[in-house]
Amino acid sequence: MDVVLILLFGFISISTIRETAVELPESTEDRDSRPDVEAVVAVGILSDGTYLVDEEVVRIEGQDALTEYLVSAQRQQPARSLLIRFRASYDSPVGHLMSAAALCDSLGLRHVFQVKLVQSDV
Repeated sequence: MDVVLILLFGFISISTIRETAVELPESTEDRDSRPDVEAVVAVGILSDGTYLVDEEVVRIEGQDALTEYLVSAQRQQPARSLLIRFRASYDSPVGHLMSAAALCDSLGLRHVFQVKLVQSDV
């Protein structure tokens, strides 16, 4: 370990630091102009059609309750900065996922499906 540290400090002390002739341009733009942060709402879908929200601690039963939840989330965030991420259990019927996605389409919400990638043996 000591030898490695001695070599590291040796290389640092003999290395040369060159100054560059390149001068970077300066900007007159406001430094605080950052894009809006995107809010992501994760919705878990279980095999029985139950939805899990708020870090999977709140259970929502049925499409009507999910609609109310998404509308309230939409009111809290500007429409473009809200993203709904659906995470369906592996044994959930695809119909539950598709009906939740159709609900987002009808509300004008952007949505994505989160899946776990696995390596194939083929």
